[in-house]
Amino acid sequence: MFRFFCKCLFVACLLFIGVILGMQEANEGLKKMKGYDDPRFGDVFSVEEGHGENYEATVFGQSVVSHDPEGKGTGLKETRGFDFFSEMGKKASKAVSDFVSYLLSFLE
Repeated sequence: MFRFFCKCLFVACLLFIGVILGMQEANEGLKKMKGYDDPRFGDVFSVEEGHGENYEATVFGQSVVSHDPEGKGTGLKETRGFDFFSEMGKKASKAVSDFVSYLLSFLE
């Protein structure tokens, strides 16, 4: 089962990379067909050398940052809004535990 999961994950990653490369090739084809460089057609994926040994990558015009995972976690917690299903689960578990404690107190 684990090998099957690994194979499926590998194939999915390979297909995703193929889609990204295909979009980049389509972008290059549009530039060649048009005959001039249009700034609206930005690169789909680009990697440039940054300061020192760092590299800066952009995907669909948004920069990809690979450092500060703790900052990302706190940012995710701050942006996470109201989760309806989580709150309903909490209320349902409280109702069941209250009901069970009421039954136990009634049976004593």
